[in-house]
Amino acid sequence: MIYLGRKSTIMKYFAFLFILFLTSCNNSTKEISGKTLLEKSIQKHDPKKEWNKASLALRIQEPRLGNPTRFSEVFLNNLDNSFELIRNREDKMASYKIDASGISSVLLNNEIVTDSISIDRYMLQPERVKIYQNSYQDMLGLPMSLNDDLISKIGTVSKTEFGRESAYQIELELKREVFSKNWYVYLSAKDFTLLGIDLISSENSNQGERLYFEKSVQIGTISIPRMKHWYDLNGEYLGSDVIVKKLED
Repeated sequence: MIYLGRKSTIMKYFAFLFILFLTSCNNSTKEISGKTLLEKSIQKHDPKKEWNKASLALRIQEPRLGNPTRFSEVFLNNLDNSFELIRNREDKMASYKIDASGISSVLLNNEIVTDSISIDRYMLQPERVKIYQNSYQDMLGLPMSLNDDLISKIGTVSKTEFGRESAYQIELELKREVFSKNWYVYLSAKDFTLLGIDLISSENSNQGERLYFEKSVQIGTISIPRMKHWYDLNGEYLGSDVIVKKLED
């Protein structure tokens, strides 16, 4: 009887330790804030904090289901806030540009277009310049662009899997739409590398797009994703953005 009593006590003791261990693990996960995780990811991708003064000149293949030959050349200077996007439009080339003084222009084959039919056909609306600048700054700058200027609210953090890799999922609400205002960001649980994002529809939380990031390109000491593959949330492939070449400024 004494032996059984001791055995029972020992079993209760180990059960208590096991429960304590699980509680500790759960609490440690809960205590990791989304802000801290984003800071760790930014440190991983931009260890010397160079993004705000970085200058990029890239050729990006951007095949889409409806436009498999689409490509862009992007010139982005974060120091003076200048920007140029050159994109193929059918058999022509459109240019969307903002210079360092803030003056913008839209050209087609290096010429100003004024007739409304051509403007609509080749997507030459002046308001597109700033939209494209914001889009490329935000998307090429991930995760560095995930800062107080863009983020309105950091929501829940949870552990999950993303592309068969253990990951942190961080819920974000943005101040302005970057394809959507509602994001889930996925960071590697191993080293905080940015793995991908979900862009959730504001009308229907079951609709949206998922981006998978692969490989990297070095811009100075900055590491940005080389490939972004776009899918809808049902897993249907939509297109890709692939940095194929660094250009001269």
